[in-house]
Amino acid sequence: MTEPENDILKQFGFPDDELLRNALSELDHLKVKSIKSKVEAWARFEKSVTSEAQVRLTPKVITFEKIWKIAASILLLLSLWMGFRTWNTTSKITSNNQVREIILPDNSRVTLNAASKISFNKFRWKSSRKVVLIGEALFKVNKGSSFEISTLGKTIRVLGTEFNVFSRDNYFEVKCISGKVEVQIPGSEQIFLTKGDAVKKEAGNNAPVKFKKTGNGATWINGEFYYHNADINLVLDEIARQFNVHISGEANNGRYSGYFNKTNLTKALNNVCLPMGMKYTISKDTITIRKGL
Repeated sequence: MTEPENDILKQFGFPDDELLRNALSELDHLKVKSIKSKVEAWARFEKSVTSEAQVRLTPKVITFEKIWKIAASILLLLSLWMGFRTWNTTSKITSNNQVREIILPDNSRVTLNAASKISFNKFRWKSSRKVVLIGEALFKVNKGSSFEISTLGKTIRVLGTEFNVFSRDNYFEVKCISGKVEVQIPGSEQIFLTKGDAVKKEAGNNAPVKFKKTGNGATWINGEFYYHNADINLVLDEIARQFNVHISGEANNGRYSGYFNKTNLTKALNNVCLPMGMKYTISKDTITIRKGL
């Protein structure tokens, strides 16, 4: 072999042609895996893609057992939460013809009138003095953090004062005996009451009315009930609660100004019915009212 050829072999790492022949001989003994045809390669690729897509699109099946376990867990959590709230909520209720005094955790006092209810959370009382009231109650609140009363969508806030709240379906009234009271009635601006002030909201009247109260604002504690230009049905409902009777029939339309005492049912009915031109009959625990001429 000529010299120029040896120079080319040297560039590829072979000093002479003998070594090149040996290298080529070794290559003949190597086994190279055969290459798939294009058709076979494409089929294999398509199969792989289809299998992966099926895995991704296969929906997860939620069995009835799994649904039952999830539902049971939710019910358990709800039961624990409701039980905790119930255990920490204190409710005091009075029946007809009953007056009851309640001592709150901060030694504030609440006197409940007949057929009334008050609830509060004893666990959170130190951080939040809040009560829920339905009915009528006289509050004597000790000074401290804000004291809040929720009643049929209305809110009353005080710091330390004495006041009376009447809150039933057809009538709402707050009388401030001492201190200062803030009253929030839906649809109206905040109303502030000081000693001697009162506010009322009757069913059917859009706007609350602020006025000066008469008496000490809670004569019902002594069994005495005074009214000035009050709906006659409101008065009859109070008689039913105080004497634990059922009143039926139909009363004359009108407003009542007057007084009754809970010591005697007949005298109470005479005080209310006679001035309004109404008649009544008593049969056990049922009073039937009839319109007068």
